[in-house]
Amino acid sequence: MNSRKTYTQEQIKAISGTLNALKVGPKVERPVTTSGAVALLIKDIKALQVHGYTIQEIADLLRDNNLPVSAATLKSAIARAQGIKRKKTSPKPPRPFGTAGIAVTQPAPMDPPINGPLGTQPDAPNIVAPKTAEPFF
Repeated sequence: MNSRKTYTQEQIKAISGTLNALKVGPKVERPVTTSGAVALLIKDIKALQVHGYTIQEIADLLRDNNLPVSAATLKSAIARAQGIKRKKTSPKPPRPFGTAGIAVTQPAPMDPPINGPLGTQPDAPNIVAPKTAEPFF
């Protein structure tokens, strides 16, 4: 039972013609944020850095050209435009499964047994269950 929709070559050509007709219309200019503007100018900004300009100097140049941006914002926007993520300062080790919100501590060490197998005491009576004819299941 094949439930995938299929299309004919004619249908695809008709859709393509409709899409191409839309491309001819005027392009609507959308406003961009400061980070968006930096992303659009990233090649120019990187070229200035290669030529020795500092982030502060570039921020001043942008501010002089009606793009008010601080050096900190510019640095952050450059990192975003390049897809660089900041490292976490101190990575936390993963928690054991099922311990969300619970403090996990190490179990206390067990004392060695006194005179005998684990869990017995020297003065405890040795009690053995009676044997039965039928196995206990």
